[in-house]
Amino acid sequence: MKQLKIRHLLGVAFTMAGAIFILQGCVKEHLPDPEVYFQQDVLPIVSSNCTQSGCHGTVDREGGYKLTEYAGIVELVKPGNYKGSKLYQVLVQPLGYMPQGASRLSDEDITTIALWIEQGAENNSGSSGCNTDNVTFNQTVAPILQAWCYSCHSGSSPSGTIRLDSYSTVKLKVDDGKLLGSIRHDSGYLPMPDGGGKLPNCEISQIEKWVADGALNN
Repeated sequence: MKQLKIRHLLGVAFTMAGAIFILQGCVKEHLPDPEVYFQQDVLPIVSSNCTQSGCHGTVDREGGYKLTEYAGIVELVKPGNYKGSKLYQVLVQPLGYMPQGASRLSDEDITTIALWIEQGAENNSGSSGCNTDNVTFNQTVAPILQAWCYSCHSGSSPSGTIRLDSYSTVKLKVDDGKLLGSIRHDSGYLPMPDGGGKLPNCEISQIEKWVADGALNN
């Protein structure tokens, strides 16, 4: 299998309004690429950027693409060939890139997707079990919410006027039951992420453990 070096994986130049953006840098050639996992690394990026209302979620399926799960995402991929994969191409093309109407994905996120494709684009997971020991807000819950929810529920104009980018605002949704109800897709609650699939079961379990322990600002 072809191996890439992460620091210059995105040595791809594209022109945009007369400027050239080159996603590359220095690297020690002997360093191996990190293993990239679909469940932990790729799915949160795609879900939080591509499955909102009007995009590629369960309901809208813009362009006929549903990107809420592995089966739909891998349709846009040529395993082992990131440059030939539509998923990668639409992220780096100069004009009309995805996500439409939003900021371009970060170099780090694009690199993660490219590495996953080059490593075979498998529906893999980086852990065999789920660790719910020592779950804290800052080290466990906040990173999960950042990966899945910040694209809609942060900043000055959050979707539904609901912000989840601080402890105090998250605690409000814990207290009214909507955080767990929404991420578990319980009956009577608006399922989140909007238009997408559920969070990985392990991440739901970790948030449940944090809530059961008192939802502390720890």
